[in-house]
Amino acid sequence: MSTPQNSGSAYDPAKIIRRAIFFVCLLGLSTISLYFTFQGLSSPRAMEQAQIGREIARGNGYTTKVIRPVALWQMKEESEDYPSLESLPDTYHAPLNPCIYAAVLKAADVSDSKTWRMPPQSNIYQLDRVIALTCVIFFLVSIGVNYLLVARIFDTNIAATVALLMLFCELMWSFSQSGLPQMLMLMLFSCAMFFTWRAVENTEENRSALTPILLSGIFMCLLVLTHWITLWVYVGYVIFAAVYFKPRGIIAALLVGILAVCVIPVVYFLYVSPTGSAFGTAYYTIHDGLGLSQDSIMRSLSPAGEDLGLQGLLLNILATSLRQISELHNNLGAILVAPLFFVALLHPFKRASLASFRWLILIMWIFASLGMSIYGLRNEAMDPNQIHILFAPLMAAYGLAMVSILWARLDLPQSMYALRNAHLIGIVAISAGPMLLSIPQDIKRGLRADGYGGFPHWPPYLPSVYNRTLADNTDPNEIVI
Repeated sequence: MSTPQNSGSAYDPAKIIRRAIFFVCLLGLSTISLYFTFQGLSSPRAMEQAQIGREIARGNGYTTKVIRPVALWQMKEESEDYPSLESLPDTYHAPLNPCIYAAVLKAADVSDSKTWRMPPQSNIYQLDRVIALTCVIFFLVSIGVNYLLVARIFDTNIAATVALLMLFCELMWSFSQSGLPQMLMLMLFSCAMFFTWRAVENTEENRSALTPILLSGIFMCLLVLTHWITLWVYVGYVIFAAVYFKPRGIIAALLVGILAVCVIPVVYFLYVSPTGSAFGTAYYTIHDGLGLSQDSIMRSLSPAGEDLGLQGLLLNILATSLRQISELHNNLGAILVAPLFFVALLHPFKRASLASFRWLILIMWIFASLGMSIYGLRNEAMDPNQIHILFAPLMAAYGLAMVSILWARLDLPQSMYALRNAHLIGIVAISAGPMLLSIPQDIKRGLRADGYGGFPHWPPYLPSVYNRTLADNTDPNEIVI
């Protein structure tokens, strides 16, 4: 933890200028992301969650307009009759992100279709931009939370560098534009780790860790309700709590209880009640991890006859795990020092809390990787199941600390004092370089696209066809196949 500075440091002109530049960059990149380079939502899963949010905002409950035949089969098996397609419950997605989208879309008055009808000269749906703005806000909050967290763990220099690495991380901006819940997950995970660190500090100082652990557990449960694959992260979290926090086992049991209270009622009402299965339609996503495709079975009205292919499960888990390792740098946002976290595991940190916290990160990452291996990563870094990105800020912080320790051992002479932070500048420059170099061209392309109403993600997504052409040529009660 950094040492307190005198009160006059708050009026340091250089510090104020640096912070002003940071916020200007933050606002500038947000504007570029939402206007110049935005092409609409880029992920089918994100579009599904957005339309679930729209249905909730319209007062139709947790229903979906995306009809999966396998969901119809599950509901028929449970109730002996096919459900109404006008109010079909969604049994695939975790609920928190669609519910947040519902609140945002309700505030935007999504029920008034005339207000949001696309003008003839536009190719970008404005409500897509509203969804992306929501994700960007989560991302910016994540930067602030990680700055506060890393400043407590290490010092403000490393914290500021982590904030810059996040700000110039192209993958994080891509997730923000996609509409996927990764930025909400990053914010919740960062908040959970902030309170977990407080609990670790309290434990090392022989103070009660109960309150921060409870707060951390709540944020972790919200994370699970955002994406079911993060349940694997929660397993690693509980294992660390069972071993580290005293009285051993009590804290872990409390965390399991919090998870049960938060998740079981949601699972029952959203999954068990309509389908009879605790996993709902999401159960069949395991086909991606088996080297097959979930899309084919999602279109089936008789999945009981499908071969699950479990004989190839271990081989596919191994193959996906090796692919994750080979692509780890990209999955961590191409942040140069993030993979150096694994080197930092070998360093004997003097502070016990600092040394212990890295093992929590490692355990959670191992279980997260196992979950991703089982359920598959088909679209590499932008896959909806990709949660390596949640660990990128903390891994980068430990990597920066490791580089800083080695840099300090160079014992630079006083005449080269100006180079004391050269390693941090170099790391930021290398990590941010690809994104910064592409910005001028992106702005030019965005200005050129503005004259054509924007360049959408075509193929396959052309929102004007859905918002204008399809709406003008179909009735509200018709089904499109």
